[in-house]
Amino acid sequence: MAIGIRIDYKKTKYAVEKMFEDYELLKFRLSDDNLPKMTSSFNLVYSSPSGKPKSKVESFVEKREELAKQLDAFITDLTAAFNRLQPEERKILNYKFFSEFKMIDEDIMVKMGLAKHSFLKIKMAAYKKIALAMNIEEYEK
Repeated sequence: MAIGIRIDYKKTKYAVEKMFEDYELLKFRLSDDNLPKMTSSFNLVYSSPSGKPKSKVESFVEKREELAKQLDAFITDLTAAFNRLQPEERKILNYKFFSEFKMIDEDIMVKMGLAKHSFLKIKMAAYKKIALAMNIEEYEK
């Protein structure tokens, strides 16, 4: 019995790739290279009695803390989603998005010793499962 709801793979694939791109940008924004160089440590101690930051450094630190919370929540959700994947699905996503040098599909196929059809089938399942777990799947209309 079919439910009648089908995942649109192309749109879902785009959503997954965008999610990983956003993750990379968020990680970059939180890297030590982007920290202001005028202070040696950061504490969320406000200079105004109202609790609202007045200086650029305080605003920066507050924004950075919020981004760090977002990144932590994302990593927690992503880790849970990855743990639900099959080992081959995890490998494909790791090679594609998390290796130091992002690999293209052809290189991943060779490294994993998979035929193109098998690779694409596993990759499609990985994209769909990670999208469902992260609530970013797209459906056909």
